[in-house]
Amino acid sequence: MSEHDEVGEMLHHLEHLLPAQRPIEAFVHHNTLHQFEHMPFHEAVVHAARLYNAEPYMPENAFRDAWKVGRILEADVDHVLAGALPDEKVDLGAVALPLRELVKAWMLGLADEDDDDALSWRLEETDELDSYPADLPRRAFERLVSHGPARVVQHALWATTEATVVQRTTRREPRHVRDLLDEGQFRQFTEDVDGYTIRWCAAYLDGGQGYWPMGDKDQGFYHAMLTHLAQPGLHAATWVGPLVGRAQLLLSSETPALTSIRETLERMGVPRARWEDHLRVSLLSLPGWPGMFVQLAARPDLAPTPPPPTRLEDYVAIRLLVEEARARQILGVPKGPLSWEPLKVPPRRSHTWRVFGAARLAGMVAQDVNAKSVATLEALLERYDGFQRRGLWQEAYERRYRIGVLDGILAHHARLEPTTGRSSCQIVTCIDDREESLRRHIEELRPDYETFGAAAFYGVAAYVKRLNTPERRPLCPANLIPEHALHEVPADGDTSPNRTVGKARELAWVGSNTLLRGAVLSLWGWASVFPLASDLLSPGLFSRFMLPTARKPTKLVLEYKGELDRGKRLGFTPDEMAGIVRGNLETMGLVDGFAPLVVFLGHGSHSRNNPHEAAYNCGACAGGRGGVNARALATMANREDVRERLAAAGITVPETTWFIGGYHDTCDDEVELYDLELVPEAMQGRVRELQEVMDAARRLDAHERVRRFRSAALDITPDAALKHVQVRSEDMAQPRPEYNHSGNALCLVGRRAWSRGLFLDRRAFVVSYDPAKDADGKLLERLLVSVGPVGAGINLEYYFSYVDKRKYGSDNKLPHNIASLVGVMDGHQSDLRTGLYWQMVEIHEPVRLLNIIEARPERLEAILASQPGLEQLIANRWILIVAFDASTNEMWFYDRGGFVKHEPETHTIPVVSRSVDWYRGHREHLPPATIEPGRAA
Repeated sequence: MSEHDEVGEMLHHLEHLLPAQRPIEAFVHHNTLHQFEHMPFHEAVVHAARLYNAEPYMPENAFRDAWKVGRILEADVDHVLAGALPDEKVDLGAVALPLRELVKAWMLGLADEDDDDALSWRLEETDELDSYPADLPRRAFERLVSHGPARVVQHALWATTEATVVQRTTRREPRHVRDLLDEGQFRQFTEDVDGYTIRWCAAYLDGGQGYWPMGDKDQGFYHAMLTHLAQPGLHAATWVGPLVGRAQLLLSSETPALTSIRETLERMGVPRARWEDHLRVSLLSLPGWPGMFVQLAARPDLAPTPPPPTRLEDYVAIRLLVEEARARQILGVPKGPLSWEPLKVPPRRSHTWRVFGAARLAGMVAQDVNAKSVATLEALLERYDGFQRRGLWQEAYERRYRIGVLDGILAHHARLEPTTGRSSCQIVTCIDDREESLRRHIEELRPDYETFGAAAFYGVAAYVKRLNTPERRPLCPANLIPEHALHEVPADGDTSPNRTVGKARELAWVGSNTLLRGAVLSLWGWASVFPLASDLLSPGLFSRFMLPTARKPTKLVLEYKGELDRGKRLGFTPDEMAGIVRGNLETMGLVDGFAPLVVFLGHGSHSRNNPHEAAYNCGACAGGRGGVNARALATMANREDVRERLAAAGITVPETTWFIGGYHDTCDDEVELYDLELVPEAMQGRVRELQEVMDAARRLDAHERVRRFRSAALDITPDAALKHVQVRSEDMAQPRPEYNHSGNALCLVGRRAWSRGLFLDRRAFVVSYDPAKDADGKLLERLLVSVGPVGAGINLEYYFSYVDKRKYGSDNKLPHNIASLVGVMDGHQSDLRTGLYWQMVEIHEPVRLLNIIEARPERLEAILASQPGLEQLIANRWILIVAFDASTNEMWFYDRGGFVKHEPETHTIPVVSRSVDWYRGHREHLPPATIEPGRAA
């Protein structure tokens, strides 16, 4: 392999370490660490934590707080330790105790102090060692007390430990040029190199935010930047000066980017064996920007405007040139290779402190400390370090939630009585956890209504162009590239746009970016003060009077008649429509017993001043709003030619059944039903009744979810709650318009019969599936292959954004600014923030998704054997699964490669008459409860 190819292979290998977050308008949830799914979960998160300098779990103190309030029980910790640690004793000389007991003591009380300066100050300036810690195990406390008062015993133990611990100076191989710098030089290097890189990446990737575009973009970032760097006199920073000649040489010789990368590494003297390490550190210094290069190269159709070429080698070549120039200037080595001698790494005092703490929790005193006992403790501390202990805590944390849910479902199901009679209305929503409460309230209001859950792109995979929008966008799962297009057009056929308003806006925008017209327009800036002030001070009032909601009646161009839109077929054939409708009905098990009205609800969200708005929309629609998909499916299902094809396939839809499409806004709880003017006259009374039910249900839905907002009183009324969420959606200053999927922890796959009337606290994805209509298991297999990764993606992005809000999440939303229309960054300059911001996840409990599937264990084992991708997710425990046999009311949890029967801890569940009776007065997460009208616990 040539050196050129070798560098290319390295970049290809490193590419998977970069964030996979797509442009902000197509922001869709995904597993933050998807690239490590081939590894077991705990192994992967620890590996990634060391690679990215991130956190794999909540802090140990957070788990200890959960222990103190009963969120984790002692039985959970003991169960986890028994399964993870061998049953052996630790010999520490004068002290010998079970390994599990020792590690448990460390989990509960071992401080993990990393700041040497803070530690030294505490030891020298406070009475840290003058009293025994309150969390000492009884055995350890009794032994320490028997040797004397804390001041004497602990000071002696610390002095002996510090004198005994072998603090060797280690040597570390430098991985990157920045490792050659001292602390002050490193800060200067990082600030200058990152700042320079950010500015030019933002200019190059700009999708229209700036009026004046960067030039020479058509040949790629490498060529565009060399053209800029080759111009002398344009660079304010003196350290950039040496790059002028280098850029001119590279341009004149037409040196490819990969060759430039190799030459830069050689020029700096980086040892060949460390090239990949060096490239990895360079990429991960600002992972968001090169990550966006990769994503735009893979899916340019998701960019706000057609992007320029985004080759990763272009980015790396420029980044290395800039790093070399800045490092040479700081080190004072203008030419020749740099020194790559191993670095001396001094010992840390915090290591001694951890050994001391471990010895104290074991009940050791100064006389017990010697080279052998310390070596044993050091080996155990390395084996069960902070990451490993937190992994054990995580298992205990998840176990307590799992037992509560499984016991609750079994107890609820045992109370249920069979229902009979035909439903008067069937409502299909997205499987989204935010719809769990809406469905529950509908069914509380009307026991004769039936709800279903399905992925709300509803099989309508298309590029959709809405009326009066310039661009189309794909409304389907992010991994699909549609072959169809759908257009929304005026119902009256008038397609002429309002060019006058558009032209005026364009002139104003262009004028504001020019010297003369910008100066004139700025004089009129005072005119915006009054609407801006009213918008900020009273967003609800402003929205009501300044933003009219009336919309022009529209229709969908649904049937394919030979027209194309950018190479995609405009519409679907009747056969394709029948296939889409059939697929939805069969997957849900809705192939007979049709109600007179069947409603398909898409969903989305709207809020103002919110760059992450797409993250609140439908994940199955690639971060878009799914109303069009629901409307399209209902329209297809009402066609006579489609129903004829369904009947031929064995699905007979009665003539008395009518399908309606609709849209639920999860931020303001607005519910809109489409094409009601097309509903037959005989059905209009049922439609009015449906509208009344939906109106009441959305008020109750708003009432349930506002309890999470500190701005809403706990005794708020449903009408006031609805107004509250409506105002939040229009408030420009609102950092948390809704909490989205926060709290998601559960996914139910099966018949609604066993989860109907079960309060699940808006934490569950609820997927409709009927095993009685799936003899060979193919429907379940198809469902799990799609639902499993989608649910995992949402759940794990919330998990990682919570446990490390800075590295994996986007931290605080308040300093975010849109960058180049492709992402957000902090303030005027930072890396692209690629996770979820803190105000979206702050109430979340970071647990892996628990999937409860109505199927016998042997059926699930057969499906996993035939689906390696899904099997990998489950075997490596990125998601957790439970098999549920509703006929026998038994459950089996998939644990360590096989299904283990769940033995309930309790057979009871709280019973209340209405959902509000259970959640009223609470802001925290709540356990399951049975909603049984007319009954109470």
